[in-house]
Amino acid sequence: MRKYWVVVGIGVVCACFSAYGLAAQELVLGDTLSLMKFSDRKNPSASPIRLRFTQELEYSLTFSNLIFINWQQEKNANQITLLQNLQYRSKLDNDRNFKLINQFVHNLGMQFFFDSINKIQLDDNTLETRLEFKAAKNLSFSLTSLLTTRFFNGFDNSVDDQNQPIKILTSSFLTPMIWMISTGIAWEWPSFGSINLGISSAKLTYIRDSKVFNTPGITAFYGVPKDRRSVFDYGWTLRLLIDKVFLKRVHWTCDFLVFQNFHESVDLNVRNLLNIRITKFLKTNIQTRLFYQEQVSKQVQLENLVSIGFSITL
Repeated sequence: MRKYWVVVGIGVVCACFSAYGLAAQELVLGDTLSLMKFSDRKNPSASPIRLRFTQELEYSLTFSNLIFINWQQEKNANQITLLQNLQYRSKLDNDRNFKLINQFVHNLGMQFFFDSINKIQLDDNTLETRLEFKAAKNLSFSLTSLLTTRFFNGFDNSVDDQNQPIKILTSSFLTPMIWMISTGIAWEWPSFGSINLGISSAKLTYIRDSKVFNTPGITAFYGVPKDRRSVFDYGWTLRLLIDKVFLKRVHWTCDFLVFQNFHESVDLNVRNLLNIRITKFLKTNIQTRLFYQEQVSKQVQLENLVSIGFSITL
């Protein structure tokens, strides 16, 4: 029986070689892998397929201190705020029609109040994988996976019936986790950005920690009912990605994402970031985030953040 499967395996391998041709590979400088069919070795005009792998890591840490003296409006509000941002991006592509992009973005903000109340003000983590196959000059078929969650518990400070301070859990790791997968077409503007139309898209919203439903009056969390742990939505997406550098020091990135469930209202998520590099290790950020999901709030949520601090790029 074992010999039978060995023969079958050899037959499958030979069939693949006969269908696609044998390929040789050669490592060259600059993280580039050259691939060429053995049948093309005798043809001087045949050019090898070059696979290039590039990666970039950027880390920034900002600090702010707020101290009031004899201040009447905000008593006991002295605080220290730390914000960190980590971005890792890798790309595997060739010089013909293939591109695989992976990106991980981590944002974490900590507020330390002098009256011993500390909290995580910002906890935003995104893992994205994008696969593209070129169909025309600037047109590609794309498959995108986008996963977002937070790492640490989030709380709201309140008081109980005895006027004692309590913490109410509002979010935690994988609570919620939002995973969006879309397939469609992408149009690229060189040196500016791209627009992606997800003709077929799906969104999974998952709740790991059921304690978020303990708050009185909470019957659903991010569209997930209290008696369930996940909700699956199907629809289409439209995504605009802008990545532009001005004057070698100003970097503008914008991520405009729209998801439309065929039975629900439109979900909107916009992140607009302007990075200004002052020196080699000093950078200032101006970030605006806009979020709208009817299951969360009937109003558009807006966040503005201005920071300056240490930054390093590898």
